[in-house]
Amino acid sequence: MLRAKWTAGVVGAVLAWTSATWAATPISVMPLGDSITAGGFRGPMATRLTSTFGYTVSTVGTQSDANLPVAQRPHEGHGGWRIDQLSDNLLGVNTVDSSAHGGYWLLGGHGTGRTAIAPNFITVMAGINDINGFIGSDTSSPMSTRGATIMSTIESRMTTLVTNLTTTLPNTKIMLGGCIPYNNGLLNDQLTGATTANRAIWAAQDGVSQSQEFGVNHWVILFNKWIRDTYVPQLKAAGKNVYYVEQYSNFILSDGSVRGWDNTEPQNTNGPAGYADYGLHPNVFGYTLMGNTWADAINTANTAAVPEPATLGAIGFIGVVLMRRHRQA
Repeated sequence: MLRAKWTAGVVGAVLAWTSATWAATPISVMPLGDSITAGGFRGPMATRLTSTFGYTVSTVGTQSDANLPVAQRPHEGHGGWRIDQLSDNLLGVNTVDSSAHGGYWLLGGHGTGRTAIAPNFITVMAGINDINGFIGSDTSSPMSTRGATIMSTIESRMTTLVTNLTTTLPNTKIMLGGCIPYNNGLLNDQLTGATTANRAIWAAQDGVSQSQEFGVNHWVILFNKWIRDTYVPQLKAAGKNVYYVEQYSNFILSDGSVRGWDNTEPQNTNGPAGYADYGLHPNVFGYTLMGNTWADAINTANTAAVPEPATLGAIGFIGVVLMRRHRQA
């Protein structure tokens, strides 16, 4: 009888441990980026993390969005900011505008009145403002003649930002998102270089339809490819907690075209529109796609090293059998 009670107690403990391991987990997220991060994907992201995956979600940051629940209002989305400006304020201060709030976003202190933070996840999406900064005003020197400089600059800036994150917070999972398309054909193609001839060449190089090569989107595609195919694999090989999150494809329709923009959303001729304005800021539909994608990626990264419940139960059962045999020996 005592042995039966002892066995039942062990089994109960194993089941309780298994259940606790798989129970809803509180997680904290720092959304870091430009105006797209300041925009509307954070609500759908938190909703999916909570309703679909059972997490309790809080966010951190010096900015606040009164439209969301209190725990999910903070963020670090800064409209118009470049990668280097975001990076400067992680461990120091660069007063780009008043939203810097004294910088030192990770460390706190230094007169900010804040303490250091260590979120479980940081979502990062930035780079479009950096690319836009190269448009210039000289038609004799379009962006197409400065491609190597453009790419080396934004790659260097992103490397510095991610290094600041991984060095300061080695246990935080960095979710590095690809930029969404910025396919604005209204930009001056004599400044961007997105002429009909160049778009045909770029489309062949990038493996996309020519309809994706308007404006500055060629450099968005190149930047995303570098992050996905070169940079993140290098970081993973070095043991860093960095994950690529595919956001670009959320805005590509089945015919290879980019979702259009329409303030009345959601319908365009070829499918639902994804943008609220001139092909840069998503509408509610687009932000929901983004939020769901962030949530799925966070859940995948969070559970990658956790055994399935059936596996945990099997391990516990085997342990009980072995202990019983040990006592009988």
